[in-house]
Parts: sequence; structure tokens; C-alpha cells
Amino acid sequence: MNIEHVKTQIAQIISQRHPMVKRIEQIETQMNELSSLLTEVDRYREQTADKLTSEQNQRLGSLRGAEIIRETSSIGRELQQLKARFLRNTLNIGVVGLARQGKSRLLQSLTGLTRAEIPDSSAGHCTGVRSTILHKNDITPYADVFFYTETEFLQQVIKPYFEELKLGTAPVTLEQFAAFDLPSSPQGAEVGEKYRHLKKYHDHLDLYRSCLFEPSPRRIQRPQIPEFVAQYALDEPETFYYNHLAVCEVHIYCQFPNDSVGQIAVVDMPGLGDTGIGDEKRLIHSLGQDVDLVLFVRMPKAAGDDWMSFDVQLYDTANQALREIPIEQWSFQVINRMSDDSNAANCQRFSRSMPVQMKVVDIFIADCADSTQTNNLILVPMLAYMASQITELDQRFALSKQARLDKLRQDVRRFLDEANGALGIKGKAMDGSDFNLFRPLMNKFWTKITTQINRLTRELKEESQLGRDVNFSQGLTQAIQRAKENSNIPSSDEISSLADEKGGFAPAYEYLLDVVRTQLTSHFQGLDADLGATVESAKNRMVTVLRDAGLANLSLATDSQFLNDITQLMKENPAVETLYNGFNDLASFKLVYRGFVQHRIRKHLNCLMPDDPDARDFEVSAQGVFDKLNLLHKRALSNIQESLEELCWEPSMAVFAVIEEFKDRILRAEEVQRNDWEYFMEEHRSDIWPERFGWRALLRKLDNLIGSKNFNLLTSL
Repeated sequence: MNIEHVKTQIAQIISQRHPMVKRIEQIETQMNELSSLLTEVDRYREQTADKLTSEQNQRLGSLRGAEIIRETSSIGRELQQLKARFLRNTLNIGVVGLARQGKSRLLQSLTGLTRAEIPDSSAGHCTGVRSTILHKNDITPYADVFFYTETEFLQQVIKPYFEELKLGTAPVTLEQFAAFDLPSSPQGAEVGEKYRHLKKYHDHLDLYRSCLFEPSPRRIQRPQIPEFVAQYALDEPETFYYNHLAVCEVHIYCQFPNDSVGQIAVVDMPGLGDTGIGDEKRLIHSLGQDVDLVLFVRMPKAAGDDWMSFDVQLYDTANQALREIPIEQWSFQVINRMSDDSNAANCQRFSRSMPVQMKVVDIFIADCADSTQTNNLILVPMLAYMASQITELDQRFALSKQARLDKLRQDVRRFLDEANGALGIKGKAMDGSDFNLFRPLMNKFWTKITTQINRLTRELKEESQLGRDVNFSQGLTQAIQRAKENSNIPSSDEISSLADEKGGFAPAYEYLLDVVRTQLTSHFQGLDADLGATVESAKNRMVTVLRDAGLANLSLATDSQFLNDITQLMKENPAVETLYNGFNDLASFKLVYRGFVQHRIRKHLNCLMPDDPDARDFEVSAQGVFDKLNLLHKRALSNIQESLEELCWEPSMAVFAVIEEFKDRILRAEEVQRNDWEYFMEEHRSDIWPERFGWRALLRKLDNLIGSKNFNLLTSL
């Protein structure tokens, strides 16, 4: 076999997997939307219960929405498993075996690591955590350690012990766990062992607690690896390690003896003979998500041995990891032959007598401590199988998820049919029954909106003809008063000092003309807010009319923001262009100081300009400058007041004109009722009249969602 060709094939398989991740994420989004919509359906049923008949409530209440949501969540978890598989940059080989069967020796031979990094011991389980060993050329071995967080540790590790040992409510903080008073050891060998494990976590918490707050991953060098993966020192069995209790996983990087394997990783699964609670679940989860092929390791005893019930149990446990793909298509059995060949005969017999329920791709007989045998008799043929079969296995895995998605879609369609039947809804678009509901509601809306807008425009017209605009008039009075009280004209003494500074009364006078003029105009800039208040008041009155006529459900706003919200609903929709233009013009309309008042003030400021003939005529003294500035300021202010007093009627008139034009556009334009308004109201009928059309819109969203092409994204790999 050409190992370089296999290496290339494996790289291609990994590159082909990655595009599937985006597809899976799209489906995950659909699953979340589906759960939200189904939850909304149930909530909406409660909200509209008083508007439905008892029969409708009963039929809607019997729908299997909660059951479908649970199925959606289950599929979501499986999609996460599939995504994790396709996200990996390696093809992974999992190694599973009970204690003292040669699993650790096999891992050492395959990876070139030693007993320090992959502990083995005849005294019992030594490995404490799952390790993923990744091949990298030309490096000194190192590792990345991934720790549990405090929450993960308490939920995933400690809580299962409390539940199985019936110790009450599990702690939610490390302080609670440390303070918990463990009872005396329960009865029963297995229960006692599980209790012993929990006690180890509890009694030695202070020795590993800090690790739970370390950022992950933590990079460590080769000599440190045993402190995080082993339960005790190999050469000093009485020296125990406890860091592994806080470790979720370790990634070890090294160069494999066969340096042509490419993007391959080996996953060390701690032996199942240990009775730590949760080990079996973690094994199943890891096999399903992190492993592409699995090696079962078994070493027949030389003196006599046979396949045992625990072998079948281990096989059955692993088989739970991927129900979609028979384990016989992604597993191999390694029969460990001792280096002295003392169990050779039993190895052959084991190979011939494997239980019928334990089906695998192939059986390898090799000395797991011999790197040459493990490479030639196990690794190389397994890589060849991986290169030729993994893509097909991936396809079967993906298609099994697609089958569940198809079944889910059928269930949702049945749910839709039953819901539509309960509500008497036919069809997706606005059918005859919808139209029969819509027409009288639309007519009622049109009568109300035309009546109320006509009434408002009459009121605004009367107000514009009867008197001055209150906001502008009050603002002008206040501005005139401020200008009189604060002219910014200095005293005679201050003028004398300024003349000394400027080099004479003439330059001081010119400087003060600029100061007084600027100060005078500043007092009137507040009219901007007064003009805005007039416009805002009229807009708010129109908003009240529009909301009361039937549009209140389209926006939560009760002020002029309502107009902006409605405008956005109409934007870029040519079918309601006339309405959009009307709403947009009203929403954007403003009366501002700069365009409405400023130019009327500026023409009365010429007398305060240094080059004005009248301004140049002043007595060259401190008192002369003071008197002239006061005279010019009063003249300018008087002229401004007279000019602006004439404007006090105009803001109301301008607002009335804008409202009148708004009415023309949205009520009187040709075909605006039959075209723009009916289209807009039909489009948003489920929001405008939720008690009549809300169910239809909600179920239609559900129908559109399950009809999305995203539900078929897994059909091709």
C-alpha cells in the first residue's frame, strides 16, 4: 500500500468535510426558529383562547407542539455532534479497552510516546483523563490541557454522583461542595466504589481547585504531562496526582513513528472498568463526536481465557455512540499477543470464536508493545480502510440526520394541517374566507381614518386662522426679553481698558460691534426648539388619529416616531409608493430657525456692522462708544421684534398646509384607497387585526420555514 497516497486521500477527506459545517449551521438556525415558532403558537393559543370556540381550543390544545419541540432539540444535539465531526482537522482513531489489556502499550507503540505521557500499570487504572494524541512532524512533544470551568465541573462531573447516590440537591458552587457533609459510605460494592470516587473529588478539592479557574488550553511541556493525565506517579505508586480531576481533556502533540500518517489523531479513552459515574456517558459522547474509527483492545490470558460478558458490554456501550452507522463498519478488534508468545494459541482461538454480536471490520493480532507490529499489522491497514471508506460512512451519517429532518418536516406539516383544520383555515395566501373577513374590516378602517383626518385638518385650519402660534409667540417674547437684559455692552470703564488694549477707541468700537451683534443673534436661536414643538404637536395629533383608526399595532411608538416606523414598513415597496411619499414627507417635515427665521433677523443687523455708514458715526470716547452701541442695539432689536411679530401666525399655517397635503396624498390621490391602502392593510393584516388574522400569519410562517431548502442541506456531501 502506498502510504503517501493514503495521506493525500485523508487530507482530501478532511477538506471535503469542512463545507458541510456551514450547511449544518444553517439547519441549526432553522431548528431554533422552528422551536421559537412552535412555542409562539402555544403562547398565542393562550392569548386568543377567549376569542376561539371551545371546540377550537380543545383541538388546538391537543396538538403535539411540545413533542415536536423535544424532537427538534434532539436533532439539534445530533447536528452539533455531526458538526464537531466535520470541523476536525484530523481523522481520529479511538482506542477502547478495559484495564490491563494492553491499551496503553498500543497507544505508546502507535504514537512513540512513553509511559510518562500514556501511563500504564499492572496495579489498576492509571490514566485519569481522555487524551487526544495528534501527529506533527519534527517537534518535541508538548500538550494543551483543557480544564473544566467551575460550572462544567459541578454540572457534568459532580451532579451525576449526587443524583445516583441520592445525596440531595447537587451543589452549584465549589464552596457548597467543599462544605457538604458527606454521609458514611453507602452499602454495596458498586455503590461504594462510586462513593469512593466522589469522596476523592471532595477530600482533595483544595489540591486541584485552582485549575478550574485557569484559562484553557494551558500549554505544558513533556515532563509536566503526567501531572495532568495520571492518577499517580508510575515509579512511586504512593505519590498521587489530583490535577486530572479538574481536566476535561488533554491534546498531546508528537511525531508518530510512522511519520507519513498525515492528519491523524489517536484518542485514548480511559478504561471502563473504573466505576466513576459518568464515564460511560462520556465514552459514548466522545466516540460519537471525536472518533472516526475505534479499536477494541483485548489480551487473552496465557493460562486460559474466553470472551466474557464485560467484552460484550463494552462493545454494546460503544455501539450506542452512532446508532446511524452500524459499529461493525467503523470498529476493529485488536487481540494483544504477548511478546513471549505465551498466549499465541489463545489469540488465534479468540480470533475464531469472537461472539456473533460483536461484529467488526477486521481482527488484528499483534504485540501491542511492538511498534513495528502495531504499524504494519494495525495502523497501515486501518488507514487504508479509513481512506477508502470514511467518506461513505460520513454520507451515511449525514443522510441519517436528513431522514430525521424529513420525518420532522412531516410531523410539522401534520401539525399545520391539524391547526388549520381546527381554525377553519384553508390555503396559504388570502383565500376567500380571509377576503370575506378583510373587506368589512378594511371598509370600517377607511371610514374611520377619513373621518378623523378630516376632523383634524379642520381643527388645524381654524387654529391657523384664529390667532398667533403659541409656541413661537412665547419663544419670541422670551428671546426679546433676554436680548434686552443681556446686550453684552461693557461699561464705560471697561471700554476705556479695551481701547488701551486694542490701541484706540476706533478698533475697540469695531471689536465690540462684532461682540454685540453675535450676542444679539444668539438669543433667537432658541426659536428652533419652539418651531419644533409646534411641528411635533401637530405630528403627534396625527399619530393619535392614525393609531385610533386601526394602525396602533404596527408600532409601539405614540409620538412622531410612529410616522417613521410606518414609513419604514412602506419603504422600497412600489405597490404603496403614494402612501410612502405621503408618510415620508410628513415624518421628515421640520420648521427650523435657519430656514424660517434666520434670514429675517440678519437683514436688521447691518447697523451693527463696522462698515455701515451710520455705525461709523460715533463720538471717540468711552461714553461715546457706550452710547452708540446701546443705540444701535435697541434699533436692531426693535426692527427684529417688529419683523418677527409678523411671523407669529405662520408656523400654524405652515403646519396646517403640510397636514392638508398629507391628507390629499393618503386619502384623495387617485386609486390610493383601492391600491395602496388595501395592499398595505392586507400585507399587515395579521398585526393590525391579530384576533382575526394572527393565527393565519403565524401558521404561514411555520409553513414557509419547513418549506425552506435548508431542510435538504444534508442530502449531498
